[in-house]
Amino acid sequence: MKKVKGLSVILAAVMLSSCIFPQTGSVKAAEITGEESAEAPDAGNAAYAEAEQSEEITDDEEKSDDAAVHQKASATTDMTYISIGETCQETFSAESTEKYYWFDLEKSGRLTLSANATGLSRLQYYIDDIGGDRLWSKRSSSTGSEKKIKTNETIDLTAGTYYLSVISSGGDGEFSFSLSFEDAGESFEEENGGTDNDRGYANPVEFGQTYWGQLARNDNADYYEFTLSASSRLYLSARAQIKSLYLYLYDAGGKELWKKYASTDSAAKTLEADAEIDLTGGVYYLAVKSASATGPTGSYSFCLSCTDAKESFPETRGNLNNTLSSANAISSDTIYKGQIAANDARDFYKFTVNESSQVTLDATAAIPWVYYHIYDSKGKEVWKQGVSWNKTIGYSSLTKKHTLSKGTYYFAVAQYSNYTGNYAFKMHIHNYKTTTQKATTKKNGSIRKKCSCGHVVSLKTIYRPKKMTLSKTVYVYNGKKKKPSVKVTDSKGKVISRSNYKVYYSSGRKRVGKYKVTVKFKGKYKGRMSKTFRIKARKK
Repeated sequence: MKKVKGLSVILAAVMLSSCIFPQTGSVKAAEITGEESAEAPDAGNAAYAEAEQSEEITDDEEKSDDAAVHQKASATTDMTYISIGETCQETFSAESTEKYYWFDLEKSGRLTLSANATGLSRLQYYIDDIGGDRLWSKRSSSTGSEKKIKTNETIDLTAGTYYLSVISSGGDGEFSFSLSFEDAGESFEEENGGTDNDRGYANPVEFGQTYWGQLARNDNADYYEFTLSASSRLYLSARAQIKSLYLYLYDAGGKELWKKYASTDSAAKTLEADAEIDLTGGVYYLAVKSASATGPTGSYSFCLSCTDAKESFPETRGNLNNTLSSANAISSDTIYKGQIAANDARDFYKFTVNESSQVTLDATAAIPWVYYHIYDSKGKEVWKQGVSWNKTIGYSSLTKKHTLSKGTYYFAVAQYSNYTGNYAFKMHIHNYKTTTQKATTKKNGSIRKKCSCGHVVSLKTIYRPKKMTLSKTVYVYNGKKKKPSVKVTDSKGKVISRSNYKVYYSSGRKRVGKYKVTVKFKGKYKGRMSKTFRIKARKK
Protein backbone atom coordinates (compact mmCIF):
# COMPACT_ATOMS: atom_id res chain seq x y z
CA MET A 1 0.00 0.00 0.00
CA LYS A 2 1.49 3.32 -1.07
CA LYS A 3 0.49 6.71 0.31
CA VAL A 4 0.56 10.10 -1.49
CA LYS A 5 0.97 13.12 0.80
CA GLY A 6 0.66 16.90 0.42
CA LEU A 7 -1.79 16.93 -2.49
CA SER A 8 -2.92 20.40 -3.55
CA VAL A 9 -6.34 18.82 -4.08
CA ILE A 10 -7.06 15.10 -3.84
CA LEU A 11 -9.67 15.07 -6.54
CA ALA A 12 -11.59 17.70 -8.42
CA ALA A 13 -14.19 18.84 -5.88
CA VAL A 14 -17.67 20.16 -6.27
CA MET A 15 -19.70 22.82 -4.58
CA LEU A 16 -22.73 20.55 -4.46
CA SER A 17 -23.14 18.45 -1.37
CA SER A 18 -23.23 15.26 -3.41
CA CYS A 19 -19.49 15.58 -4.08
CA ILE A 20 -16.54 14.57 -1.94
CA PHE A 21 -13.91 17.24 -2.39
CA PRO A 22 -13.81 21.08 -2.46
CA GLN A 23 -12.99 22.64 -5.81
CA THR A 24 -9.54 24.13 -5.16
CA GLY A 25 -7.32 22.87 -7.97
CA SER A 26 -5.80 19.87 -9.66
CA VAL A 27 -4.28 16.80 -8.07
CA LYS A 28 -0.50 16.65 -7.94
CA ALA A 29 1.85 14.11 -6.36
CA ALA A 30 4.09 16.11 -4.00
CA GLU A 31 5.73 13.20 -2.25
CA ILE A 32 5.59 9.41 -2.51
CA THR A 33 6.60 7.12 0.31
CA GLY A 34 6.78 3.36 0.62
CA GLU A 35 8.91 0.50 -0.59
CA GLU A 36 7.78 1.06 -4.19
CA SER A 37 7.12 4.42 -5.80
CA ALA A 38 3.63 5.06 -7.24
CA GLU A 39 2.28 8.25 -8.74
CA ALA A 40 -1.23 9.37 -7.91
CA PRO A 41 -3.31 9.96 -11.07
CA ASP A 42 -4.26 13.50 -11.98
CA ALA A 43 -7.99 14.03 -11.76
CA GLY A 44 -7.79 17.32 -13.65
CA ASN A 45 -9.89 20.39 -12.97
CA ALA A 46 -13.21 18.69 -13.74
CA ALA A 47 -15.66 18.74 -10.86
CA TYR A 48 -17.16 15.54 -9.61
CA ALA A 49 -20.56 14.92 -11.12
CA GLU A 50 -23.45 14.71 -8.71
CA ALA A 51 -23.98 11.10 -7.58
CA GLU A 52 -26.59 9.19 -9.57
CA GLN A 53 -29.51 8.03 -7.54
CA SER A 54 -28.93 4.40 -6.68
CA GLU A 55 -30.13 1.65 -4.46
CA GLU A 56 -27.44 2.48 -2.00
CA ILE A 57 -27.35 6.26 -1.54
CA THR A 58 -29.76 8.70 -3.16
CA ASP A 59 -29.05 12.27 -4.17
CA ASP A 60 -31.25 13.73 -1.47
CA GLU A 61 -29.74 11.57 1.24
CA GLU A 62 -26.23 12.46 0.19
CA LYS A 63 -26.98 16.16 0.15
CA SER A 64 -28.49 16.20 3.59
CA ASP A 65 -26.07 13.83 5.35
CA ASP A 66 -22.68 14.37 3.79
CA ALA A 67 -22.33 17.98 2.66
CA ALA A 68 -20.23 18.98 5.62
CA VAL A 69 -18.09 15.85 5.43
CA HIS A 70 -17.26 16.36 1.73
CA GLN A 71 -16.17 19.94 2.31
CA LYS A 72 -13.56 18.87 4.88
CA ALA A 73 -11.21 17.49 2.23
CA SER A 74 -8.17 19.78 2.09
CA ALA A 75 -4.82 20.13 0.43
CA THR A 76 -3.24 18.13 3.25
CA THR A 77 -5.44 15.09 2.69
CA ASP A 78 -3.54 11.88 1.99
CA MET A 79 -4.43 9.54 -0.87
CA THR A 80 -3.33 5.92 -0.64
CA TYR A 81 -2.67 3.54 -3.52
CA ILE A 82 -3.97 0.04 -2.92
CA SER A 83 -3.24 -3.02 -5.02
CA ILE A 84 -5.78 -5.64 -5.97
CA GLY A 85 -5.62 -8.42 -3.38
CA GLU A 86 -3.95 -6.22 -0.77
CA THR A 87 -5.57 -5.77 2.67
CA CYS A 88 -5.69 -2.25 4.04
CA GLN A 89 -6.20 -1.49 7.74
CA GLU A 90 -7.22 1.93 9.00
CA THR A 91 -8.39 3.67 12.19
CA PHE A 92 -11.28 6.12 12.19
CA SER A 93 -11.76 8.75 14.89
CA ALA A 94 -13.44 12.07 15.41
CA GLU A 95 -10.32 13.70 13.98
CA SER A 96 -10.00 11.25 11.09
CA THR A 97 -13.33 10.47 9.41
CA GLU A 98 -12.32 10.33 5.73
CA LYS A 99 -10.00 7.94 3.90
CA TYR A 100 -9.08 8.23 0.23
CA TYR A 101 -7.55 5.57 -2.05
CA TRP A 102 -6.82 4.98 -5.68
CA PHE A 103 -6.35 1.74 -7.59
CA ASP A 104 -5.80 0.44 -11.10
CA LEU A 105 -7.66 -2.23 -13.06
CA GLU A 106 -5.64 -3.65 -15.92
CA LYS A 107 -8.71 -5.26 -17.49
CA SER A 108 -12.48 -4.93 -17.41
CA GLY A 109 -14.19 -7.07 -14.85
CA ARG A 110 -15.95 -7.38 -11.52
CA LEU A 111 -14.39 -5.65 -8.53
CA THR A 112 -15.30 -6.97 -5.07
CA LEU A 113 -15.01 -4.74 -2.03
CA SER A 114 -14.80 -6.74 1.19
CA ALA A 115 -14.65 -4.73 4.41
CA ASN A 116 -15.02 -5.16 8.18
CA ALA A 117 -15.29 -2.45 10.82
CA THR A 118 -15.78 -2.34 14.60
CA GLY A 119 -16.76 0.57 16.80
CA LEU A 120 -18.18 2.60 13.90
CA SER A 121 -21.83 3.56 13.41
CA ARG A 122 -21.89 4.01 9.65
CA LEU A 123 -19.57 3.93 6.65
CA GLN A 124 -20.17 5.41 3.23
CA TYR A 125 -18.26 4.25 0.17
CA TYR A 126 -17.79 6.06 -3.14
CA ILE A 127 -16.02 5.03 -6.35
CA ASP A 128 -15.25 7.69 -8.95
CA ASP A 129 -13.40 7.52 -12.22
CA ILE A 130 -10.29 9.52 -13.05
CA GLY A 131 -12.42 12.21 -14.68
CA GLY A 132 -14.37 12.83 -11.48
CA ASP A 133 -17.62 11.07 -12.42
CA ARG A 134 -19.42 9.25 -9.63
CA LEU A 135 -19.80 5.57 -10.56
CA TRP A 136 -20.92 3.87 -7.36
CA SER A 137 -21.88 4.58 -3.75
CA LYS A 138 -22.90 2.47 -0.78
CA ARG A 139 -23.88 3.07 2.82
CA SER A 140 -23.26 0.38 5.45
CA SER A 141 -24.54 0.74 9.00
CA SER A 142 -23.61 -1.17 12.14
CA THR A 143 -25.88 -3.72 13.76
CA GLY A 144 -26.05 -4.58 17.43
CA SER A 145 -24.39 -2.98 20.44
CA GLU A 146 -20.92 -4.03 19.30
CA LYS A 147 -21.09 -1.67 16.33
CA LYS A 148 -19.80 -4.10 13.74
CA ILE A 149 -20.08 -3.40 10.01
CA LYS A 150 -19.49 -6.03 7.36
CA THR A 151 -19.48 -5.07 3.70
CA ASN A 152 -19.23 -7.25 0.63
CA GLU A 153 -20.09 -5.47 -2.64
CA THR A 154 -19.40 -6.12 -6.31
CA ILE A 155 -18.91 -3.36 -8.89
CA ASP A 156 -18.44 -3.96 -12.64
CA LEU A 157 -15.86 -1.59 -14.16
CA THR A 158 -13.76 -1.23 -17.29
CA ALA A 159 -9.98 -1.18 -17.13
CA GLY A 160 -8.66 2.12 -15.79
CA THR A 161 -7.76 4.15 -12.72
CA TYR A 162 -10.33 4.75 -9.98
CA TYR A 163 -10.77 6.53 -6.64
CA LEU A 164 -12.29 4.94 -3.56
CA SER A 165 -13.50 7.17 -0.73
CA VAL A 166 -14.55 5.82 2.67
CA ILE A 167 -16.34 8.20 5.03
CA SER A 168 -17.12 7.41 8.67
CA SER A 169 -20.20 8.98 10.19
CA GLY A 170 -19.71 8.38 13.90
CA GLY A 171 -17.58 6.53 16.39
CA ASP A 172 -13.97 5.55 16.87
CA GLY A 173 -12.94 2.17 15.52
CA GLU A 174 -10.92 -0.08 13.32
CA PHE A 175 -11.53 -0.66 9.64
CA SER A 176 -9.99 -3.12 7.18
CA PHE A 177 -10.80 -3.87 3.57
CA SER A 178 -9.45 -5.51 0.44
CA LEU A 179 -10.24 -5.39 -3.26
CA SER A 180 -10.43 -8.53 -5.35
CA PHE A 181 -11.05 -8.79 -9.06
CA GLU A 182 -12.54 -11.21 -11.62
CA ASP A 183 -11.64 -10.66 -15.28
CA ALA A 184 -14.71 -10.30 -17.52
CA GLY A 185 -12.82 -12.00 -20.35
CA GLU A 186 -13.94 -9.43 -22.91
CA SER A 187 -13.29 -10.33 -26.53
CA PHE A 188 -12.51 -6.66 -27.14
CA GLU A 189 -10.87 -5.18 -24.07
CA GLU A 190 -12.11 -1.76 -22.96
CA GLU A 191 -10.76 0.91 -20.66
CA ASN A 192 -11.71 4.24 -19.15
CA GLY A 193 -15.43 3.92 -19.63
CA GLY A 194 -15.46 1.84 -22.82
CA THR A 195 -14.07 2.09 -26.32
CA ASP A 196 -16.99 0.76 -28.39
CA ASN A 197 -19.83 2.84 -27.03
CA ASP A 198 -21.24 3.97 -30.39
CA ARG A 199 -21.38 2.89 -34.02
CA GLY A 200 -18.26 4.81 -34.94
CA TYR A 201 -16.17 2.58 -32.69
CA ALA A 202 -18.02 -0.70 -33.15
CA ASN A 203 -15.95 -3.87 -33.09
CA PRO A 204 -16.26 -6.17 -36.15
CA VAL A 205 -17.63 -9.64 -35.48
CA GLU A 206 -18.03 -12.76 -37.60
CA PHE A 207 -20.75 -15.36 -37.80
CA GLY A 208 -20.46 -18.57 -35.88
CA GLN A 209 -18.14 -17.21 -33.20
CA THR A 210 -18.97 -16.48 -29.57
CA TYR A 211 -17.99 -13.09 -28.19
CA TRP A 212 -17.79 -11.97 -24.56
CA GLY A 213 -18.36 -8.50 -23.17
CA GLN A 214 -19.35 -6.61 -20.06
CA LEU A 215 -21.78 -3.86 -19.15
CA ALA A 216 -20.22 -1.84 -16.36
CA ARG A 217 -20.92 1.10 -14.10
CA ASN A 218 -18.98 3.25 -16.55
CA ASP A 219 -19.83 1.39 -19.74
CA ASN A 220 -23.53 0.90 -20.42
CA ALA A 221 -23.36 0.20 -24.17
CA ASP A 222 -21.26 -1.95 -26.48
CA TYR A 223 -21.53 -1.90 -30.29
CA TYR A 224 -20.58 -4.61 -32.76
CA GLU A 225 -20.48 -4.46 -36.56
CA PHE A 226 -21.33 -7.29 -38.96
CA THR A 227 -22.10 -7.65 -42.66
CA LEU A 228 -24.74 -9.73 -44.43
CA SER A 229 -23.66 -10.47 -48.00
CA ALA A 230 -27.28 -11.17 -49.02
CA SER A 231 -30.78 -10.98 -47.58
CA SER A 232 -30.86 -13.43 -44.71
CA ARG A 233 -32.44 -14.50 -41.46
CA LEU A 234 -30.14 -13.46 -38.64
CA TYR A 235 -30.01 -15.69 -35.57
CA LEU A 236 -28.92 -14.04 -32.32
CA SER A 237 -28.20 -16.07 -29.21
CA ALA A 238 -27.22 -14.09 -26.10
CA ARG A 239 -26.49 -15.14 -22.52
CA ALA A 240 -25.74 -12.84 -19.61
CA GLN A 241 -25.02 -12.80 -15.91
CA ILE A 242 -27.19 -9.70 -15.74
CA LYS A 243 -30.70 -9.25 -14.41
CA SER A 244 -31.84 -7.32 -17.50
CA LEU A 245 -30.52 -5.64 -20.62
CA TYR A 246 -31.50 -4.30 -24.05
CA LEU A 247 -30.44 -5.62 -27.45
CA TYR A 248 -30.64 -3.36 -30.51
CA LEU A 249 -30.02 -3.65 -34.25
CA TYR A 250 -29.18 -0.60 -36.38
CA ASP A 251 -28.55 -0.25 -40.09
CA ALA A 252 -25.48 1.44 -41.57
CA GLY A 253 -27.20 4.82 -41.34
CA GLY A 254 -27.99 4.40 -37.64
CA LYS A 255 -31.70 3.68 -38.03
CA GLU A 256 -33.06 1.40 -35.32
CA LEU A 257 -34.49 -1.73 -36.92
CA TRP A 258 -35.11 -3.98 -33.95
CA LYS A 259 -35.07 -3.88 -30.15
CA LYS A 260 -35.50 -6.51 -27.46
CA TYR A 261 -35.69 -6.17 -23.69
CA ALA A 262 -34.49 -9.31 -21.93
CA SER A 263 -34.72 -10.07 -18.23
CA THR A 264 -34.57 -12.96 -15.83
CA ASP A 265 -36.24 -13.63 -12.51
CA SER A 266 -34.28 -13.92 -9.31
CA ALA A 267 -34.33 -17.72 -9.43
CA ALA A 268 -32.57 -17.92 -12.78
CA LYS A 269 -28.81 -17.63 -12.78
CA THR A 270 -28.38 -16.78 -16.45
CA LEU A 271 -30.33 -14.43 -18.70
CA GLU A 272 -31.14 -16.04 -22.06
CA ALA A 273 -32.18 -14.05 -25.11
CA ASP A 274 -32.65 -15.63 -28.54
CA ALA A 275 -34.04 -13.91 -31.60
CA GLU A 276 -34.52 -14.29 -35.35
CA ILE A 277 -34.43 -11.13 -37.45
CA ASP A 278 -34.92 -10.95 -41.22
CA LEU A 279 -32.65 -8.40 -42.91
CA THR A 280 -31.55 -7.44 -46.40
CA GLY A 281 -27.89 -7.58 -47.32
CA GLY A 282 -25.74 -4.82 -45.86
CA VAL A 283 -23.75 -3.55 -42.87
CA TYR A 284 -25.42 -3.67 -39.46
CA TYR A 285 -24.71 -2.92 -35.82
CA LEU A 286 -25.65 -4.94 -32.77
CA ALA A 287 -25.77 -2.98 -29.53
CA VAL A 288 -25.86 -4.46 -26.04
CA LYS A 289 -27.07 -1.84 -23.55
CA SER A 290 -27.87 -1.58 -19.88
CA ALA A 291 -31.53 -1.34 -18.99
CA SER A 292 -30.82 2.02 -17.29
CA ALA A 293 -27.95 4.45 -16.82
CA THR A 294 -26.95 2.77 -13.56
CA GLY A 295 -27.36 -0.86 -14.56
CA PRO A 296 -27.86 -3.68 -14.00
CA THR A 297 -24.33 -4.62 -14.96
CA GLY A 298 -22.41 -7.81 -15.56
CA SER A 299 -20.83 -10.01 -18.21
CA TYR A 300 -22.53 -11.36 -21.31
CA SER A 301 -21.83 -13.41 -24.40
CA PHE A 302 -23.46 -13.69 -27.81
CA CYS A 303 -23.19 -15.52 -31.10
CA LEU A 304 -24.54 -14.57 -34.54
CA SER A 305 -25.40 -16.87 -37.42
CA CYS A 306 -27.48 -16.45 -40.56
CA THR A 307 -29.35 -18.30 -43.30
CA ASP A 308 -29.44 -16.91 -46.84
CA ALA A 309 -32.99 -16.10 -48.00
CA LYS A 310 -31.92 -17.01 -51.56
CA GLU A 311 -33.87 -14.16 -53.09
CA SER A 312 -34.38 -14.27 -56.85
CA PHE A 313 -33.50 -10.57 -56.89
CA PRO A 314 -30.97 -9.98 -54.06
CA GLU A 315 -31.55 -6.80 -52.07
CA THR A 316 -29.21 -4.63 -50.04
CA ARG A 317 -30.35 -2.22 -47.33
CA GLY A 318 -33.96 -2.79 -48.42
CA ASN A 319 -33.83 -0.52 -51.46
CA LEU A 320 -33.98 -2.62 -54.62
CA ASN A 321 -37.61 -3.25 -55.64
CA ASN A 322 -39.70 -1.34 -53.12
CA THR A 323 -41.56 0.87 -55.64
CA LEU A 324 -43.39 0.50 -58.95
CA SER A 325 -40.54 2.19 -60.77
CA SER A 326 -37.99 -0.29 -59.38
CA ALA A 327 -40.13 -3.40 -59.84
CA ASN A 328 -38.39 -6.53 -61.13
CA ALA A 329 -39.72 -8.01 -64.39
CA ILE A 330 -41.03 -11.56 -64.05
CA SER A 331 -42.09 -14.27 -66.49
CA SER A 332 -44.95 -16.70 -66.47
CA ASP A 333 -44.53 -20.11 -64.83
CA THR A 334 -41.26 -19.22 -63.05
CA ILE A 335 -40.85 -19.60 -59.28
CA TYR A 336 -39.54 -16.47 -57.59
CA LYS A 337 -38.27 -16.21 -54.02
CA GLY A 338 -38.11 -13.14 -51.80
CA GLN A 339 -38.09 -11.90 -48.24
CA ILE A 340 -40.03 -9.38 -46.20
CA ALA A 341 -37.51 -8.04 -43.68
CA ALA A 342 -37.20 -5.67 -40.75
CA ASN A 343 -35.90 -3.09 -43.26
CA ASP A 344 -37.81 -4.23 -46.35
CA ALA A 345 -41.59 -4.06 -46.00
CA ARG A 346 -42.64 -4.44 -49.65
CA ASP A 347 -41.40 -5.99 -52.91
CA PHE A 348 -42.74 -5.16 -56.41
CA TYR A 349 -42.72 -7.29 -59.55
CA LYS A 350 -43.75 -6.32 -63.09
CA PHE A 351 -45.59 -8.52 -65.61
CA THR A 352 -47.47 -8.17 -68.91
CA VAL A 353 -50.78 -9.62 -70.03
CA ASN A 354 -50.83 -9.85 -73.83
CA GLU A 355 -54.60 -10.17 -74.14
CA SER A 356 -57.53 -10.20 -71.77
CA SER A 357 -57.28 -13.45 -69.88
CA GLN A 358 -57.10 -15.16 -66.53
CA VAL A 359 -53.97 -14.89 -64.38
CA THR A 360 -53.27 -17.53 -61.73
CA LEU A 361 -51.17 -16.77 -58.64
CA ASP A 362 -49.69 -19.52 -56.46
CA ALA A 363 -47.93 -18.15 -53.37
CA THR A 364 -46.54 -19.51 -50.12
CA ALA A 365 -44.98 -17.62 -47.22
CA ALA A 366 -43.26 -18.51 -43.94
CA ILE A 367 -44.79 -15.36 -42.47
CA PRO A 368 -47.61 -15.24 -39.90
CA TRP A 369 -49.54 -12.73 -42.02
CA VAL A 370 -48.80 -11.21 -45.41
CA TYR A 371 -50.64 -9.17 -48.06
CA TYR A 372 -50.62 -9.65 -51.84
CA HIS A 373 -51.58 -6.85 -54.25
CA ILE A 374 -51.99 -6.32 -58.01
CA TYR A 375 -51.78 -2.78 -59.44
CA ASP A 376 -52.40 -1.56 -62.98
CA SER A 377 -49.88 0.43 -65.02
CA LYS A 378 -50.99 3.66 -63.33
CA GLY A 379 -50.55 2.29 -59.83
CA LYS A 380 -54.25 1.74 -59.14
CA GLU A 381 -54.91 -1.29 -56.96
CA VAL A 382 -57.08 -3.84 -58.78
CA TRP A 383 -56.81 -6.72 -56.30
CA LYS A 384 -55.69 -7.34 -52.72
CA GLN A 385 -55.78 -10.25 -50.32
CA GLY A 386 -54.26 -11.01 -46.93
CA VAL A 387 -53.21 -14.52 -45.97
CA SER A 388 -52.48 -15.83 -42.49
CA TRP A 389 -50.30 -18.63 -41.21
CA ASN A 390 -51.68 -22.14 -41.53
CA LYS A 391 -50.64 -23.90 -38.33
CA THR A 392 -51.29 -27.33 -39.81
CA ILE A 393 -48.80 -27.02 -42.67
CA GLY A 394 -46.51 -24.47 -41.00
CA TYR A 395 -46.82 -21.70 -43.61
CA SER A 396 -49.43 -19.71 -45.54
CA SER A 397 -50.62 -20.79 -48.97
CA LEU A 398 -52.74 -19.07 -51.61
CA THR A 399 -53.98 -19.93 -55.10
CA LYS A 400 -55.92 -17.12 -56.73
CA LYS A 401 -57.30 -16.64 -60.25
CA HIS A 402 -58.00 -13.15 -61.50
CA THR A 403 -59.10 -11.95 -64.94
CA LEU A 404 -57.08 -9.03 -66.27
CA SER A 405 -57.35 -6.96 -69.42
CA LYS A 406 -54.45 -6.57 -71.80
CA GLY A 407 -51.74 -4.40 -70.31
CA THR A 408 -48.86 -4.00 -67.83
CA TYR A 409 -49.37 -4.87 -64.16
CA TYR A 410 -47.47 -4.96 -60.87
CA PHE A 411 -47.59 -7.68 -58.25
CA ALA A 412 -46.59 -6.73 -54.69
CA VAL A 413 -45.83 -8.72 -51.55
CA ALA A 414 -46.37 -6.46 -48.52
CA GLN A 415 -45.73 -6.62 -44.81
CA TYR A 416 -48.53 -6.70 -42.25
CA SER A 417 -47.76 -5.36 -38.79
CA ASN A 418 -44.11 -6.28 -38.07
CA TYR A 419 -44.24 -9.82 -39.46
CA THR A 420 -41.29 -10.85 -41.61
CA GLY A 421 -40.04 -13.97 -43.37
CA ASN A 422 -39.45 -15.69 -46.68
CA TYR A 423 -41.96 -16.19 -49.47
CA ALA A 424 -42.17 -17.79 -52.90
CA PHE A 425 -44.64 -17.36 -55.75
CA LYS A 426 -45.37 -18.32 -59.32
CA MET A 427 -47.52 -16.30 -61.68
CA HIS A 428 -49.19 -18.18 -64.55
CA ILE A 429 -50.09 -15.69 -67.24
CA HIS A 430 -52.10 -17.38 -70.00
CA ASN A 431 -50.31 -17.21 -73.33
CA TYR A 432 -52.70 -18.49 -75.96
CA LYS A 433 -51.79 -19.98 -79.31
CA THR A 434 -54.31 -20.47 -82.09
CA THR A 435 -54.35 -24.02 -83.45
CA THR A 436 -56.40 -25.41 -86.35
CA GLN A 437 -57.44 -29.01 -86.73
CA LYS A 438 -58.48 -29.39 -90.34
CA ALA A 439 -61.79 -30.95 -91.22
CA THR A 440 -61.81 -34.08 -93.41
CA THR A 441 -64.62 -35.60 -95.46
CA LYS A 442 -65.29 -37.91 -92.54
CA LYS A 443 -64.60 -35.77 -89.44
CA ASN A 444 -65.22 -32.20 -88.35
CA GLY A 445 -62.24 -29.99 -87.63
CA SER A 446 -61.79 -27.09 -85.19
CA ILE A 447 -60.10 -23.74 -84.56
CA ARG A 448 -59.17 -23.03 -80.90
CA LYS A 449 -57.03 -20.74 -78.72
CA LYS A 450 -55.16 -22.85 -76.19
CA CYS A 451 -52.63 -21.99 -73.43
CA SER A 452 -49.66 -24.21 -72.64
CA CYS A 453 -51.40 -25.11 -69.38
CA GLY A 454 -54.19 -26.69 -71.42
CA HIS A 455 -56.74 -23.95 -70.85
CA VAL A 456 -58.87 -23.27 -73.97
CA VAL A 457 -60.30 -19.78 -74.26
CA SER A 458 -62.35 -20.28 -77.47
CA LEU A 459 -63.37 -23.08 -79.83
CA LYS A 460 -64.86 -23.00 -83.36
CA THR A 461 -66.01 -26.11 -85.25
CA ILE A 462 -65.07 -26.61 -88.90
CA TYR A 463 -67.81 -28.81 -90.24
CA ARG A 464 -66.69 -31.54 -92.58
CA PRO A 465 -67.32 -31.36 -96.36
CA LYS A 466 -70.33 -33.59 -96.99
CA LYS A 467 -71.63 -33.06 -100.48
CA MET A 468 -70.13 -32.17 -103.83
CA THR A 469 -72.43 -31.26 -106.72
CA LEU A 470 -71.85 -30.41 -110.39
CA SER A 471 -73.86 -27.80 -112.23
CA LYS A 472 -74.58 -30.40 -114.96
CA THR A 473 -73.90 -34.10 -115.11
CA VAL A 474 -75.09 -34.95 -118.70
CA TYR A 475 -74.09 -33.20 -121.90
CA VAL A 476 -74.97 -33.91 -125.60
CA TYR A 477 -72.00 -34.13 -127.81
CA ASN A 478 -71.44 -30.96 -129.85
CA GLY A 479 -67.69 -31.10 -130.34
CA LYS A 480 -66.94 -28.56 -127.61
CA LYS A 481 -65.08 -29.08 -124.27
CA LYS A 482 -67.38 -29.38 -121.29
CA LYS A 483 -66.64 -27.87 -117.85
CA PRO A 484 -69.43 -28.07 -115.25
CA SER A 485 -69.13 -25.75 -112.20
CA VAL A 486 -68.66 -27.24 -108.73
CA LYS A 487 -70.35 -26.57 -105.39
CA VAL A 488 -69.32 -28.14 -102.06
CA THR A 489 -71.43 -27.97 -98.90
CA ASP A 490 -70.56 -29.01 -95.34
CA SER A 491 -72.41 -31.26 -92.95
CA LYS A 492 -74.60 -28.32 -91.95
CA GLY A 493 -75.54 -27.58 -95.57
CA LYS A 494 -73.42 -24.44 -95.75
CA VAL A 495 -71.50 -23.80 -98.94
CA ILE A 496 -67.75 -24.09 -98.48
CA SER A 497 -65.85 -21.19 -99.97
CA ARG A 498 -64.08 -21.83 -103.26
CA SER A 499 -60.88 -20.58 -101.58
CA ASN A 500 -60.77 -23.79 -99.52
CA TYR A 501 -60.36 -26.17 -102.43
CA LYS A 502 -59.06 -26.52 -105.96
CA VAL A 503 -60.93 -28.26 -108.82
CA TYR A 504 -59.26 -30.66 -111.22
CA TYR A 505 -60.98 -31.85 -114.47
CA SER A 506 -60.18 -34.88 -116.52
CA SER A 507 -58.50 -34.14 -119.83
CA GLY A 508 -60.47 -34.15 -123.08
CA ARG A 509 -64.11 -33.66 -122.16
CA LYS A 510 -65.21 -33.25 -125.87
CA ARG A 511 -65.98 -36.74 -127.00
CA VAL A 512 -68.75 -38.98 -125.90
CA GLY A 513 -67.90 -40.65 -122.56
CA LYS A 514 -67.51 -40.20 -118.79
CA TYR A 515 -65.29 -37.59 -117.22
CA LYS A 516 -64.14 -37.05 -113.63
CA VAL A 517 -64.14 -33.83 -111.61
CA THR A 518 -62.02 -33.89 -108.41
CA VAL A 519 -61.95 -31.40 -105.57
CA LYS A 520 -58.72 -31.21 -103.51
CA PHE A 521 -59.23 -29.34 -100.22
CA LYS A 522 -56.84 -26.81 -98.66
CA GLY A 523 -56.88 -24.19 -95.88
CA LYS A 524 -59.16 -25.39 -93.09
CA TYR A 525 -59.92 -28.65 -94.91
CA LYS A 526 -58.03 -31.61 -96.18
CA GLY A 527 -58.89 -34.58 -98.39
CA ARG A 528 -60.57 -35.11 -101.76
CA MET A 529 -64.06 -35.50 -103.24
CA SER A 530 -64.95 -36.54 -106.81
CA LYS A 531 -67.94 -36.54 -109.12
CA THR A 532 -68.43 -37.59 -112.80
CA PHE A 533 -70.34 -36.23 -115.73
CA ARG A 534 -70.89 -37.71 -119.20
CA ILE A 535 -71.20 -36.61 -122.78
CA LYS A 536 -73.73 -38.63 -124.76
CA ALA A 537 -74.11 -39.04 -128.48
CA ARG A 538 -76.29 -36.70 -130.37
CA LYS A 539 -79.53 -38.25 -131.73
CA LYS A 540 -79.77 -38.75 -135.42
